[in-house]
Amino acid sequence: MNPARDSICEPTSVKMVSEAPGVPSSPSTEVRTAALKAWRAWRKDNKGPLEEVLQNPAGYSLYKAMKSSAGGPVPNTFQQWLQQNEHAKRWLAWRQGCPGQLREVLADPEGWRLFSTMKREKGQPVPDTYEEWRDLPEHKIVVSRRTWSAWRRAHPGPLAATLADPEGWALYRQIKVSDGKDVPERYEDWVSHPTVRKQAAMEAWTQWRHEHPGQLAKVLADPQGWTLYKAMVECGDKRIEATYEEWMAKRDASPTSWAVWRKSHRGPLNEVLKDPAGWAAFTAYNTKKGVSLPATYEEWVQLPEQQKGAASFKWSSWRKTHKGPLAEVLADPEGWALYVNMLEKGSHARIHSSYAEWLEAYRAAKSPGSSAAQWRQWRKAHEGPLEQVLADPEGWKLYAAHMQRGGRRAFPGDFDTWLRIHQAEAKWIEWRRVHSGPLNKELADPEGWELFRLRSAARGNTTVPATYAEWMKLPEQQVFVAVDAWAAWRQTHPGPLKDVLQADGATGWVLYRAMLRAADLDLPDDLATWLQDSGKHIKLAWQAWRDKHKGPLRRVLADPLGWVLFKNMVESSGASIEQTFEEWAQSKAPSGNEWINWRRAHKGPLHEVLQDPEGWKLYRENLVRKNVVDVPQSFEDFLQQPDQQKAAATSKWSSWRRVHRGPLVTVLADKEGWQLYVNMMEKLGHKICSSFEEWSSSAQMHKGRAAREWRAWRRVHKGPLTTVLADPDGWDLYKAWTAGASNRMTHNSYEEWCIQKEKGREWRDWRTKHPGQLRTVLADPEGWELFRKYNEARNRSVPARFAEWLEQQQQQNPVEKEEWLAWRQNHAGKLSDVLADPEGWKLYRKMKETAREPVAASYVEWLQASRNVAVNGVAKA
Repeated sequence: MNPARDSICEPTSVKMVSEAPGVPSSPSTEVRTAALKAWRAWRKDNKGPLEEVLQNPAGYSLYKAMKSSAGGPVPNTFQQWLQQNEHAKRWLAWRQGCPGQLREVLADPEGWRLFSTMKREKGQPVPDTYEEWRDLPEHKIVVSRRTWSAWRRAHPGPLAATLADPEGWALYRQIKVSDGKDVPERYEDWVSHPTVRKQAAMEAWTQWRHEHPGQLAKVLADPQGWTLYKAMVECGDKRIEATYEEWMAKRDASPTSWAVWRKSHRGPLNEVLKDPAGWAAFTAYNTKKGVSLPATYEEWVQLPEQQKGAASFKWSSWRKTHKGPLAEVLADPEGWALYVNMLEKGSHARIHSSYAEWLEAYRAAKSPGSSAAQWRQWRKAHEGPLEQVLADPEGWKLYAAHMQRGGRRAFPGDFDTWLRIHQAEAKWIEWRRVHSGPLNKELADPEGWELFRLRSAARGNTTVPATYAEWMKLPEQQVFVAVDAWAAWRQTHPGPLKDVLQADGATGWVLYRAMLRAADLDLPDDLATWLQDSGKHIKLAWQAWRDKHKGPLRRVLADPLGWVLFKNMVESSGASIEQTFEEWAQSKAPSGNEWINWRRAHKGPLHEVLQDPEGWKLYRENLVRKNVVDVPQSFEDFLQQPDQQKAAATSKWSSWRRVHRGPLVTVLADKEGWQLYVNMMEKLGHKICSSFEEWSSSAQMHKGRAAREWRAWRRVHKGPLTTVLADPDGWDLYKAWTAGASNRMTHNSYEEWCIQKEKGREWRDWRTKHPGQLRTVLADPEGWELFRKYNEARNRSVPARFAEWLEQQQQQNPVEKEEWLAWRQNHAGKLSDVLADPEGWKLYRKMKETAREPVAASYVEWLQASRNVAVNGVAKA
């Protein structure tokens, strides 16, 4: 018996049950399902009150089977069922005339008699008297809940505030304890719990927010609202700005586009897109570009290319924390598993089955006698075009062994075959660069077709027919034939796609359907079905084609079919679009398309290629189109610009340097090289010695040579710095390199350097565990001792006691520094950029002068000095 349930879910119709036995206790699910379906099907065709329809023997038989399969008792005959439900009908009739709470109406003796009789007829236990039924525990709980509900309705407001009333607290605690909850006896203990405090802050904010509708940024200007909102956020263990003004400043600077959001969220794409805001910005950005994506991030991250990126990220992250040669770190099983997973996701053709097998192949490839090493060594000694140097039998033998190593690729067996393939490929690439239109149209040119056929034959492709006409009849080319036929028909039938197909469906629909099906795109068989939802079918066709053609929109729309589908999709939405792809590309181009195409076909330094009159004309038109202020009138004026003078000098030096390899101090002994080097340095605004002899004996040159020697030694001695410097040769080179560096400590021995590194590590580890301002954390004696030893190891003077150091810091008048730091926090970016602001330069200069540090008189002088320091008077060769 569950009187509490009966008090809530009172019957709205007569419950037809009985005490007759005779049903299985646990029938199978199939039997119950079949009986229920049979009864519902019969009842659907036999409407009316249950007492009337069950007079039908067939209906009662199905009803009895349904009840029996559910495990409940049911009378054998309809007359017995009707007699036993008389009490339920009487109780229902009386209950309809006496509304109200069940606990109250049952105080009437007549109501109690009908209720108890009905319950006993159902086979449910019930006490003999109403008083015994009322005093059951479950009914007392119901009374307590109703009392609490009534009190709560009379005392609205946040729960934590209203429960300060002792009466309310007693009622609330009573129902919570009856539910088995652990509630403190005192209200003060309950309200101080973190969960309650969080809930109270949320309720207070919610109630205030309901009374103050509108945009959040506007309503929070109310101090009371900001206080409640700030308390609610802080109770959720989240950080929030101290004032409303700071919060608004951060909100106004929040990302509004994918580019802005991505700039502030660095890292692998599949990791940062876990943020819902980032995923929303990413999908909106791609939708605008016409790129379709899966509906959710979870579906997107399962794509093969994303799985490849995730595997690569896991491997690279692990590799960053496991320094050393690859052959050593892969001995770790975890590293080997991540490495193999990265290769598998990257679809590498050859993956070794075990680390031992991989290590054997790796050592063979790295050995001086490997094919790759022998080829590289031979190639360094034989400069010139590849097809010329490979005419040497020795060179060809080494190159072929290098290209065929590991059986990774098919390679020609002799030099003549390779040369034929190489020349055919070069001629085809050169011709295709000038003829960049759709392949099926460009190959109508006999010259292009001949180059295409020869290239295919040289690469071993025997499926290319002898003539262009036969090639166009191949199945894979039929889509282009269908597109051409559709384009020809469309020229004589302008207008929206739906209108022209509806006006002339006999020919147009056949051509349109043939074009889409040649590209394996789905669409209805008949025009009438397509017309019912033409907009949907047009968009689906474009999306299906776009999914198969990845890449920038401008590139994929160069395909004639892609342009047709894209144009149909745009016009179906009621927007206008250019008639041809060329017009559309020209309208979307930020600069002249002719200039871009010409520049792609003419590689090399700008000041050299613009000697061509055609190139200069296109370049100048491009500048005018971009509204550039100072456009040179002639090519000679262009060459006199400072940027072009720098580019020309750098290009001449680079060309000369590529031919004259070796250490800079050696090659600059050549007068021609020295003149080119000096000219480049002067054009770049760097200081340089007046003669080669003066430069070769300068400290700057020796410093640069020490750095080069150290880097060369370090490249062949991998591993942690602490380990490799144990080598005396390495220590001597490292010491020579750091001797001239102002930001590095010099040590007389490797042992002193190790001690200094260890003290620095101890201090950094302690500092990581104790964040905060330095003045605060150094009050800890342990921290002060580590800090003092760390500075002494780096030859920095530090007082013996923390109090003296703190007094010294306070005497340095940090007000100017704090003003500068506060301004700098609100002006992010490179120091040279933010100091262009007069206010920033004023604060920065004032801070430096207060600290008695040298500083330039103006920002321009400071900027020039910074550039000179960065260059150090020596340019990289």
